Amino acid sequence: MEECYRIFKESNNLDEKIDAVELLRVVADKRVLKWVPEFLEHENPGIQNWGIGIIDQLLFSNLCDEEDVAEILDKAKNHSSKYVRDKVEEMSLMIE
Repeated sequence: MEECYRIFKESNNLDEKIDAVELLRVVADKRVLKWVPEFLEHENPGIQNWGIGIIDQLLFSNLCDEEDVAEILDKAKNHSSKYVRDKVEEMSLMIE
């Protein structure tokens, strides 16, 4: 997880950054939640999409609870990306 975040922060290659966040979706545990707001605020839609995907995967895999992600989901409800907003809506239905 730390290596993926390092690549995201330090790489000058956008594809590497996107790939690092995508890989985090698969290998992350809830310690990654502190980084998700940064992914959602990034200007690149791919990073935003994989960022919300991390939350989706953590919830689906029972690696975090609704309370762990409530603040992130609340902010993401009004995200500029329709994809992110739609994923939040899907997750909200899943956790009700």
